[in-house]
Amino acid sequence: MTSLGSKEVSVVTGAFSYTGKYITRRLLAKGQLVRTLTGHPNNPNPFGERVSVYPFYFDQYDELVKSLQGATTLYNTYWIRFAHGAATFEQAVENTSVLIKAAEQAGIQRIVRIQLEIGRFDQHECGRNLTAHTPIPVKSHARQPLLPAGA
Repeated sequence: MTSLGSKEVSVVTGAFSYTGKYITRRLLAKGQLVRTLTGHPNNPNPFGERVSVYPFYFDQYDELVKSLQGATTLYNTYWIRFAHGAATFEQAVENTSVLIKAAEQAGIQRIVRIQLEIGRFDQHECGRNLTAHTPIPVKSHARQPLLPAGA
């Protein structure tokens, strides 16, 4: 609850995804209001009216800020599993940076970055001769916008 007695609002990126749905369930069970930012806003909403759906507006910064306004916490699970077409690791890092800046401008008080590491990946996908257990270096750059804030 906020100091005025109204329910706290949290934003979960990908609330319908594997990780995001568990975060969303816990927040709803605690009585919080939840919004989601998703790349698939027309997919079925398993939470019904309990979760408001907004598309990722990485290319429309003002709309992204608006979708975050009024929330206190952002649970960021955004990432891509593999590069495909216009979805590249470098673009995912840039999108994460835009999301963090928009959250700050919207007045988000806390950003929680949830990052699941994969144990294996296709070494040819990264364009280098890497072993199957080499971490993907670019993924660590998604955390860079958070480091100055101490997160």
